[in-house]
Amino acid sequence: MHPDAVTLRRARPDDIKALRTLQTLSLLCLGTSHYAPEQIAAFITHVGTMDDHLVEDGGCLIAEIDGRMAGCGGWSLRTPGYAAVMGGAQAPARRETPVVRSVFVHPGAARRGVGRRIMAAVEAEMLAAGHDRAVLTATLPGVAFYTALGWRPMRAVRLALPGGHAFRGLDMAKLLRRPQAGHRADEPAVPLLASA
Repeated sequence: MHPDAVTLRRARPDDIKALRTLQTLSLLCLGTSHYAPEQIAAFITHVGTMDDHLVEDGGCLIAEIDGRMAGCGGWSLRTPGYAAVMGGAQAPARRETPVVRSVFVHPGAARRGVGRRIMAAVEAEMLAAGHDRAVLTATLPGVAFYTALGWRPMRAVRLALPGGHAFRGLDMAKLLRRPQAGHRADEPAVPLLASA
């Protein structure tokens, strides 16, 4: 699929319900290669896939194909809500290093360039905002995807969830650089957003 078929727009508060539906479906369908259904259910119930402030702060992008939501992702300088589950900050405190957040692709749009288009725009936005480094916590199914985009592992993480369930992931980091001449079409030098 040509990346130009994917359009991006800024998420709005009235998108939150649909975003959560897409994220849950993505994790339930694409996460089963690494997580048991009860692990996924515990994660969704006790951690969730997205903090509302990501949308409210204007940091969430929605990818669409033919006007339908095909994926999402964004970034924030706030401490993620899941940090509390890991014994970290309880409040969404501000941080210096941006965190890539809530990157999900609809199962029907998987492997069609949607995730790459989202990440290219997210990285370009962070770079344009003056950041030269970013971090994220990858779910296990996403590790190969982020590695292919130049993200490097830092440390394994484990969320201890009620019911004795554990949800594992990997903290990753990347040095952000401006694209060189001749960059790929699915990695724009600046975010390409559709009209809201």
